[in-house]
Amino acid sequence: MYLVNFSNQIAAGPKNIANNFIRNALQSGEKFVFIVPNLPEFLTYSETENCKFVVVDVIPGSIKALLNVFKVNFSLMNSLVNKYEPEAILAFGNFLFGIKSNHKKVVLLHHPYIVDDRLYGSLSGVAKIAEKIKRHLFGKTVKTVDTVVVQSSYMQKLLNEKVTIDSEIIFNPISDNFKRESIVSLQTKQELPKVKELLYVSRFYAHKNHAFLLKLATAIKEKALPVVINITVDESIPEAAEFIAAIKEQHLPINNLGELPQADLKQYYQDFAFAAIFPSKSETFGNPLIEAMFYDLPVIAPDLDYAHSVLDQAGVIYKEDDVHDCLKQISKLFDVETYNDIRLASHTRAQLFPDSASWFETYMALLR
Repeated sequence: MYLVNFSNQIAAGPKNIANNFIRNALQSGEKFVFIVPNLPEFLTYSETENCKFVVVDVIPGSIKALLNVFKVNFSLMNSLVNKYEPEAILAFGNFLFGIKSNHKKVVLLHHPYIVDDRLYGSLSGVAKIAEKIKRHLFGKTVKTVDTVVVQSSYMQKLLNEKVTIDSEIIFNPISDNFKRESIVSLQTKQELPKVKELLYVSRFYAHKNHAFLLKLATAIKEKALPVVINITVDESIPEAAEFIAAIKEQHLPINNLGELPQADLKQYYQDFAFAAIFPSKSETFGNPLIEAMFYDLPVIAPDLDYAHSVLDQAGVIYKEDDVHDCLKQISKLFDVETYNDIRLASHTRAQLFPDSASWFETYMALLR
C-alpha cells in the first residue's frame, strides 16, 4: 500500500497532475491512501477496495497554509502511517517531514522559489517571510526523504546547487484531457490567419511576468501589427486588478479569456491559437509549454534555462524582457514557411513527453 499526499495541490497545474495520478491509480490494481484537498475536482472520486481518500480543508493565506502543512505532516500522516503501514510515501507538494516510518519516502519539488535565488530575492514583506519558512521546511524534508523528484534539468541544477540529495527528473505528462491523436500527423498550413492570436496560459503571479505583456502589447499597438494576446487571468484576484485596468484604460490588444477548463483550453489550442507566448521568469516545468507543442504551436519564450530545458530547439527564443527582440521573433512567424518549420519542431519535441499512463508507471517504479 502507498500513501500519497496531495493536500496542497490547489493551483490549476498541480490539480491536473494530481488527478492524472489518481485516475491511473484507480485502474492499476495497487492499493493507495490519498490525502486530497477539499476541492470539487477531488470530491468526485468514489472509494474502492484499493483506493481510500482522506479529505483535508484548504486553508487560505500563505502563513496559515504553512501551519496546515505542519498539521498534515506531523499529525495526519503519522496517524495514517500507523493505521495502514504503507510500503512507501509520496508527497506531491514540496514537503515531507516529521514522518515516523523507515519505508521509502519521495517528494516532488515543484515550487521554484525554494531553490531559485533570483525569484526569492525579488520578494519582500509577508511573501518573503512565507518563502523563507518554505525553504526551512524543505531543508527538513531533504533530511527525511530518500529521493526528490524534479520536473526538468533546470530544476535539478538549482536543487543540486542547494543540497546533496538523490534526485530524479520526471517530466510532467500530457494531461488525460488532451487527445494523443493530435500529434499523430502534422498538417502543413498553406496560409496564415490575418490576425495572429498569441496565447498565454497562466494564473496571475508576480514571477509569471504579465507586466511584460503590457509593454509588448503597447508596442504591437504602436506598430499596428495584426497580433492579439490572449490571457487566462481570473479578474477577481486582487493582485491582478491594476494589470486588468491598464489593459482597458490603454485599449491594448490583450483579450482576457478568464480561467479556462481544459476542454475549452484544448479547443482554443486546436482551433484559434496562432502561437503560445510564455514570458514567465521561472518555472519548475511549465505545462502550457508542452500543451502548446502538443498542438503543433510555436512557443515564444525568454532566453532562460527553464525554457531551454523544456523546449530544447523547438522554442522561438527572445532576450528576456526585451520587447524589441520579442517582436522581432514574433514577426519571423509571419512567413508561412518559417511558421511551418517551427510547428514541425514543436510537433517533434512534443512526442518526447510521456502520456499519463507511462508517467504514472515511472513514479510507481521509483516507489517500488
